Amino acid sequence: MLEPIHSTWQKRRSEFNHQWLKNRVLSALDAAGNVVQGEVGGDEARLLCDVVSIDLREWPRRRAEAMRLLESIEDSMSPKVFFAYPPLDNWEAELRVPCEQLVHDVWLHRHSIRKLRDNAIQALNDADVAYRTMLFVLDAPIGSFDRDESRRCFHELTIALRRVATSIEALPSRILLP
Repeated sequence: MLEPIHSTWQKRRSEFNHQWLKNRVLSALDAAGNVVQGEVGGDEARLLCDVVSIDLREWPRRRAEAMRLLESIEDSMSPKVFFAYPPLDNWEAELRVPCEQLVHDVWLHRHSIRKLRDNAIQALNDADVAYRTMLFVLDAPIGSFDRDESRRCFHELTIALRRVATSIEALPSRILLP
């Protein structure tokens, strides 16, 4: 019966972290890194830069999506959700409410949920700074930025986005008991 709650959060997590961030953006950044390093050129280089540019333009919307995901982890993944289903939902409120809170508090502490969430939020903020810096590189006319600066920007953005992926991956993948 808890599956819809769990799978909704997990589905959103997977869509952001695996399908979009890892499979599309980071893969495209890795390929674009070859362009920046001068290993790929010509039409292929322009195609790769276009792919990165299009995927990265989604960042503001995707960042907001990730923030909503992180803000909802406590409500979606806490074992307190078990108290909304039989047989625990039949408990008297004076017993159920304090037990629910106790289970939630122990879960938060034992699994460092808020620390993991805060790390992911910080990673999102760091990636946002790197994204904004990268916009200048992507929006510059071809040939108007120096190769060292573009390499640095690509490298910093790639590292920042990998940190986002790693921090979201560190969050619980299922409802954990305290």
